[in-house]
Amino acid sequence: MATIKKAQIDEKYLWIGGGILAVIVVIFVFGRLSGKEDSKDPSDANPNIQPITVSTDSGNIDWDPSALVKEIHTAYKVNWTSGRCKALKTLMNLQDVQLRAVAEGYLKVYGETLRKVLEGAWVACWNVIGNDPHYIVINRLNTLQIP
Repeated sequence: MATIKKAQIDEKYLWIGGGILAVIVVIFVFGRLSGKEDSKDPSDANPNIQPITVSTDSGNIDWDPSALVKEIHTAYKVNWTSGRCKALKTLMNLQDVQLRAVAEGYLKVYGETLRKVLEGAWVACWNVIGNDPHYIVINRLNTLQIP
């Protein structure tokens, strides 16, 4: 049998290669960290929308639309594979004043109307078009004349 010669690696080249690799890793890590802090991407925005007063059976409450605005943006723009039906069902169950606050908040935070986002991504949650949450929410936007 033939014997295999072991390759001799010059120690100097080994240290240079390891140093270059370490520098690349450090640059990558710091680049990722600084990119997250300075992100101007609206998908990273945390909506800070003024709460509104909503009348309920138990009295008036302050309702904050910020979480729902973020949920809608996440479902339609960031992670468009899931969450849309849940967001639509939530929108469908809102009072008129709440729906208006969500639409205004979405426009204020993301610079795009809620109607444009919903119409740009038709989602059928149910088989019957007339009872589909997407269809119902669009009709409510039309009725309330929300852009």
